[in-house]
Amino acid sequence: MSVLTKGFRKYTMNPALGFLPIALLPMGSLLDVDSQWLFIAAIASSIGIDVYCRKVLQTQIFSIITVASVISLLLAMAFYLSLGHRFEQAWAYVVFCEVSLVLLLFAVRQSKKYIGTHYFFRSDMREKSLLRDIFTTVSLGECLFTFHLFGVLLYVLNDERFRSVWLDKVVFYGLPVAIVLALGVYGSNILRLASVRLFREEWLPIVNEQGNVIGKVAKSVSMSMKNRFLHPVVRIALVNDGAIYLQKRCECSTFQPDLLDVPFEKYILFKHDLNLAARNSIAQQLGDVSLPLKFQLKYTYEDSHTKRLVLFYVARLSSPTELACTQRLKGKFWTQKQIEDELHSGIFGECFLREYEFMKQTLLNPICQEAGKAL
Repeated sequence: MSVLTKGFRKYTMNPALGFLPIALLPMGSLLDVDSQWLFIAAIASSIGIDVYCRKVLQTQIFSIITVASVISLLLAMAFYLSLGHRFEQAWAYVVFCEVSLVLLLFAVRQSKKYIGTHYFFRSDMREKSLLRDIFTTVSLGECLFTFHLFGVLLYVLNDERFRSVWLDKVVFYGLPVAIVLALGVYGSNILRLASVRLFREEWLPIVNEQGNVIGKVAKSVSMSMKNRFLHPVVRIALVNDGAIYLQKRCECSTFQPDLLDVPFEKYILFKHDLNLAARNSIAQQLGDVSLPLKFQLKYTYEDSHTKRLVLFYVARLSSPTELACTQRLKGKFWTQKQIEDELHSGIFGECFLREYEFMKQTLLNPICQEAGKAL
């Protein structure tokens, strides 16, 4: 973490650092530097930045951008060496380099899941924390350079009477440099926010289907990658005299918003135990209330948005004090008949439907209910 916050390195720990060599081509062209030497200097600086990031900043994650930059510069240099005699304007090489860079950034963005998996299994938490900021910078760079290329196309196709030498320099050379500078400013700001976020970040354990922990990942990053990793989740149902308490999930929830579900659900954080997760889930809505919990079921649930190992608990409410706590919630008790009447109407969450089928055969079964009362 000290690499992010202390000394000279905090000013160079910038996701946009890899874009700097791209700015050398238009800057050198403005100064009438020979194109061949410009390419050599830009490629050498791109390689130098990558080495600096690996050796001094001690991170390989910036290679996502530096490699894209050096490849685009090599392609532009190959274009110059093979067809350079046909183009007297140096801006043609700048534009070709930008086109190559945009295509490479698009490929990086499309490979987000694969790249994320590669870095998630590394031990460096900085890289895991910065990964989202790297992809944000990649997306922003792709967007800005694409807009510039569209602007160049419109400018070139425009009537030459509206063009001038100074306007050519602004469009072809000035704007690419401005884009790189803007990305640098943006990168320095998200670095500062990343430093704060790393201290506040919640970490989720990565588990297998048996529940064994095989790794960990930042919650915010895992949520952005949807169902890439399996995480343990505690869910708690409230039951009273055969009725189940249900309430709507928050409309802002990323998982099945507005559907009826059990009132308590909580991800188990890394190095936290089940009891703590269950208590935290209840405390979020009821405060310091103690409910009688009993484990019922463990199962794996997966859809296009999430992948979770669910640990399902039930709290049987019987005393007036226990029932009174439900007044702080926003749902109601549903009888088994009411649930059956609406079972196929699409108003219930998928996890609850699976748990309900289990409960019908166990604690909602009349025989089991009688046994529970006897106890």
